[in-house]
This record gives sequence, C-alpha cells and structure tokens, in this order.
Amino acid sequence: MKRVFTLALLITLTACGGVTLALLITLTACGGGGGSAPSPKPLSTGGNTGNTGGDGSSGGSTGGGATNPNDTGSMAPDYTSVGFSLPDRSDENIDKTTVVPEGIIAESEETYLNFESGPVRPLALSPDKSKLFVTNIPNGTLDIFDVLPDTLTLRHSVPVGIDPVALAAPTSDEVWVVNHLSDSVSIIDLSQEPPFVRQTLLVGDEPRDIVFGGPDKRWAFITTARRGQNSPVDPALTTEGLGRANVWVFERNQQSSHTGGAPAKILTLFGDKPRALAVSPDGEKVYASIFHSGNQTISLSDLLTKPVEDYLIENYLYDIRLRPLANVEGIEAPSIGRIIKMNPESGKFEDVNGVDVWDGYVPFSLPDLDVFEIDASGDLPVVAQEFPHVGTILFNLAVNPATGVVYAANSDANNLTRFEGAGTLSGSTVKGNLHQYRIASINPVTGDIANTPLNNHINYAAPNDPVPANVKARSLATPMELVPSEDGEKLYVTAMGSNKVAVLDTASIEAGSYTASSDDHIEISGGGPAGLVLDEENARAYVYSRFANSVSILSVNSHPGAEIATAVLSTNPEPAPVQDGRRFMYDARLTSQNGEASCSSCHVFGKTDSLAWDLSDPDLPVLQNFNEQGSIAIDLIEPILGIPEGHFIEHHPIKGPMLTQSLVGIDGHGPMHWRGDRSAGQVRDDPLSTTDEITAFKRFNANFTSLLGRERDLSPPELEVFTAFSLDMYYPPNPIRQLDNSLTVSEELGRKHFEDIRTSSSDENGVPQKTCNDCHRLDPNG
Repeated sequence: MKRVFTLALLITLTACGGVTLALLITLTACGGGGGSAPSPKPLSTGGNTGNTGGDGSSGGSTGGGATNPNDTGSMAPDYTSVGFSLPDRSDENIDKTTVVPEGIIAESEETYLNFESGPVRPLALSPDKSKLFVTNIPNGTLDIFDVLPDTLTLRHSVPVGIDPVALAAPTSDEVWVVNHLSDSVSIIDLSQEPPFVRQTLLVGDEPRDIVFGGPDKRWAFITTARRGQNSPVDPALTTEGLGRANVWVFERNQQSSHTGGAPAKILTLFGDKPRALAVSPDGEKVYASIFHSGNQTISLSDLLTKPVEDYLIENYLYDIRLRPLANVEGIEAPSIGRIIKMNPESGKFEDVNGVDVWDGYVPFSLPDLDVFEIDASGDLPVVAQEFPHVGTILFNLAVNPATGVVYAANSDANNLTRFEGAGTLSGSTVKGNLHQYRIASINPVTGDIANTPLNNHINYAAPNDPVPANVKARSLATPMELVPSEDGEKLYVTAMGSNKVAVLDTASIEAGSYTASSDDHIEISGGGPAGLVLDEENARAYVYSRFANSVSILSVNSHPGAEIATAVLSTNPEPAPVQDGRRFMYDARLTSQNGEASCSSCHVFGKTDSLAWDLSDPDLPVLQNFNEQGSIAIDLIEPILGIPEGHFIEHHPIKGPMLTQSLVGIDGHGPMHWRGDRSAGQVRDDPLSTTDEITAFKRFNANFTSLLGRERDLSPPELEVFTAFSLDMYYPPNPIRQLDNSLTVSEELGRKHFEDIRTSSSDENGVPQKTCNDCHRLDPNG
C-alpha cells in the first residue's frame, strides 16, 4: 500500500437543499461557508455597536483610529449577566504617559483586515533580562519594553511584516521575528538607537515559529508550509506521498547577501502545516510538531457505504445501517455516509459501532506522524526520529530542561461520536465534548507517549445535566504556550480559552495522575493568554493577552503566583467590533457550561480543524429549504444532477458527516453551512434573503446551547458583537498565485472554463444555461 498524505479525502457534492451527494468535487450552489474572500471593504465608523449595514459591514463606532484605539463613544452591549464586560473605551482610561515613538504608522481601523493569525511564541526576554520583546500582531510591529521590577516601559515599536506571531532573541543585540502573512523573518538590530530591520529573510508559506539550536545557537529553525512564492521547490500539490511541512534552516552568523537570504537547508516533514518548535537545553535537539495532525479518521461517502449496507442485509441479514433511520417525526432520513477511524490495536478502520468492513474502501494510509526530532549537532541538521499519535491539533511544544521529556499541548477530537443536541432519540451527542485538551509527555529515548487530560473532572457522560459551578472554574481550554521551570518540576501553561495561566506539577502530568484544580491557576485580566516567558531569577513571568493586546506581569514568588500589573502594547488598529467580539470565539468560560468547549474548539483560530463531523440532530423536525430566490432555483438544479424532484426542497436534520467549514471569508456569501441550512430565509421572506449573511450567521446562535452546552443562547447584543467579529475575518493571500497576479496557461484555461463554459444544456432538460461563476461568483460585487 502506498504511503500517502492527503489534504482532502472524500469530498461531498452538495446543493442548497436536502440530499448530499458524495463525489470527487465540492459544489455548494448556495454559497455560504468559506468561499473566496470578498474584496476588502472599509468598516463603518458611524452608529452604535450592534447596527450593521446591509453589506455586512459593522456599524460599531471606531472613534479615534490608530492614535486612540480605546475611544469609541459607542453604546456597548450589557454583558454583566454572563460575567463579561466590554473594556472601558473612554478617554479617561488611556494611559497618558504611553508615547508611541515618532515614525510609527499604524494601519487605520477603517482599512484594517483581520486575518486572525494565531500567536505561537509572541514573547521573549533579552538574554540579560533587561528587555521584553513582544510581537504586536495586529499592528505589525515588534514592541520593545524596558523591564523594571514591577512594571514595563515601552521603549520602541519597530515595524516588521504582517501579523508577526513568533520571535526569538539569540543575543542581546538581535531579535528574529516571524511574519506569518508576509512569509518572512525580520532580523532586528538592537545595537543602535533606534533599532532597525537589518535583513529580511524570505521563507515558505505562512511561517509560524522560530527557535535557535545547534552549537552556540548556530542554526535558526523556522516552520513553514511546503508552498508559497518564496519556496524553491515545486509544491506538487497533487502528488501523493510528499511531506507538506517544511522547516527552513538558516545559519545565524553567515547570512547571505542575496536578497531574502539563503537557507542552509530545508527539512521536509511528512505532515501538513507545521506549527510549534522546541529545543533541548544543550541545543542539540530541535522538535517540530504538525499543527492539524488529525486523528486517523476518514469520512466515507454514502455512494461507497450504501452498497455495502444493502449487500450485507440481502445476503447475510446483517444490518449495519447507522441509527436512527428517521428523525423524531418519523420521517425517513436520506442515505448518509459515515466516519471511520483506525483502531491501533486491530489495525483496521472501524465506524462508531465497531463495524470494520471498510479497509478495502481506503486506498491510502494515514501515518499520523505528529512530532519530529531534528538532530542539530552535526554539520547540517537532519530529521532523526518521528513520534506518532500525539494529538489531533498540536498547539505548542516544550522540553523539560532536567529530564529531556518533550511536552505537547494538544487536543483530542471526538468526531467519531455522532450528533449534537440533547441526544434524546439517538442516545448520542457531542454536546460539550468536542475537542478534549491534553498535555502529552514524550520520552525521546524510549519513544513512549502518554497523554494527560487537563479536564478529567468534567462528566462528559451527562451533557444535559446542570454543571456545578466549580467545574468551569477548574477547566483549562485551548492550551497554548508551555514553559517549564528551570528545575523541570513545574510547567506553566497559558490557557487561551480560560483566561488563565496554570502552574502544573510535571511529575503528575507525566504519570497521568494530574487532578484539575483552580488552586493552580492565575487569572489574566486581559483575557486570551497566548504566550509566556519566565524570569525565575527575579520571580517574574510575562504573559501576552490576545484579547486586550497587552502584557500581564506575574509575581511567581509563591504558588501559583499572581498578576501584579499590565502594560498595553504600542497600538491596536483593530476596530472595536473585532476586539470585543473575539472573546466569543475563544472564551470557553463565556460560551459553555463546562469551561472547555468553545467555537475555536473546531474552528481553530476561526478556521477549521480539518475534520469531518456528523452534527445531525434527530430530535429536530424536517425544515423547508428557503434558498429558492437565487439566480438558479433549486427545482432547476435537480434535473441538472439527475436527482428526483423534491430532494432539495427540504432539510432533513440527519445529514451525515461534513467537514468543519472555516468562518473566514464568509462575508458576502449568503446562506451558511454546506447545505445552506443557516439562511436568512428562515426568518424573512423576500428575494434578498439569500444575500443576507448577517441574519444567516445569527442562525448559529442555537449551537451555543446544542453544541457547546451553554446554559442559554447569546443575547441579541452579544450575538451582534460576535457576528461583527466573525464577518470581519479575511483569508490570507493565495500562496499559489504569482506575485504579479499573472496566471499560468493551465490556470487561465481553468478560469475560462469557470467563467465561460456552460454547465448545462437547455436542449436536454429545459434548464437555463449557467456557468460556474453564475452561482459561485469569484467577485461577489461583480
């Protein structure tokens, strides 16, 4: 069997209505759900928060632009009922002593585009501990603070690339900054005043992390995808068996005079989208992890599974159909596919019921290699060993300086379990149990891997029971940066979804005896802690808060420690709706009862977890499909596809497995979900409803209770803020498109086919001729 890495498995062909056809391409005739990003548009700067324009732009006042990001004068929604309050954006709350150095130009709130890039390593101390370096992600700057005993003073803010997400300081005279959207690394020279960018290294697509390893920190290691305009190799996007993860290696003291620098080596890892790096204390070993590693699950189309079901029933009276076969109304469900997962003990793929007849329908292998060890001690770094099955999503890595054990912050997806909602009819639900967060301990000598759940106090078996208040207080959601103490006995964990830093005992983590306790937690006032650096000599830790775009100073004299001060970064150009709505994406304490589940559990950094889920709900009724006012009616799609009349007129609540769709780029795409079953037409009856993605998005409100397990839906003001945030996330530039926007010969042929070639013949079935672009517009404004 070939060893194949797959970016997409069996893709579903869906139209706007009820039945999903699983073929080899994706068709969503209604739009909605992660298409191409619309043309950038300015955000409205008038009106009160919560007023939204018909084009999807936010009506929240931004007042003051980049010079005063905390001043809006808008009417803020009331969040006191859920323990959440918007920041005070009055002039009185501004620190008048903070001065942004002259010459720094922040992007205006009116033109700011939010790519929602995830922080990886946003903080570093200079080796002499006198300066703190922070990546100001939205502002595209490196902010440099002077470190004083109980405070931080902003000294410089150096413009770098777009969305800097990681940095490292090999000496007191230089800092290397990873620019996620610019596909570059900025080398900042600190030896002169003011600091400046001495060189810019061009690297692969969407770099995420950087560490220095080898003798005397000889090598710089940067994780990137195996593609992009700067990549010297053909991405070979359709070639099987190739690793899609790269680690670019530069020699720190011998930078090439060539524009963009010249890597000493580019290592290839068998995975997709690498993220985190970690280095052993002696610098000889570097560890790299795959971001969306997956969990060896595959979604099989009903075109494959139904013949198997029919054959076994007819010949062996063996019924393996997935139950229930109808919803609560007794209406028969359509034929659906199923998710299967590799059983490591039997070596066979099994579905949720343990049926294992599917191996012959999976013509590839899923190695699931998660963490890679790189030997940095030789003349050139080389990949030394691989560690499989660490987790589904891997957020970060750290190495215990005393024992060499590698820690991996990760999640374990529960996507083999079916259904959302109460699970009354089916007896099954993923409500409040989506991705379970864990810390993995990897012994690089023996290869042993042990995962310890961070939330072993949650009773996942009773999703509909009231949850005691102390459960949420003990939970840790979305573990990001990991920092061990110098003696290796403690592990500092930033829990972005819990607004906490946890100080955990490494022995209990490695032994699996850890018990969740709020006594180990430090509250972070800024919210969304995503990075940490530790200064044990001075009993201090510094934490980056993504929500407030600030740094918290912690005293760690006693366990677990306490926040003693905060410092805001130089400038935050994000509009108020983006800043205020971000919490509803990540904050599990705000959006769930158990404190673990949030929208970002599956929509990782607003995007996808690259997994299929069967989020049907048999307890719901069959609903009418309201998406019939478009340029091509649903009853006309049926003859095009040769489907019996009526199949697309209704949405059955049993829909089968579907890939988690990105929330990025949904503005301008009308109805949501693969089937378009989140539609404005469900609440308004007019031809323009199919273009109203604001109302369509608000139809997801019920998922806060049915999926995340929240006590109640969001209030109208809360939903307004979250909608404004979600509709203002944009896709990054196409990594394949040429820098001059020219098209290759094959790309031009594809464009002509998409825009010009008719996909149906009116002579055959009476359907008006349509092109792909008539429904799937490349430019929604065109």
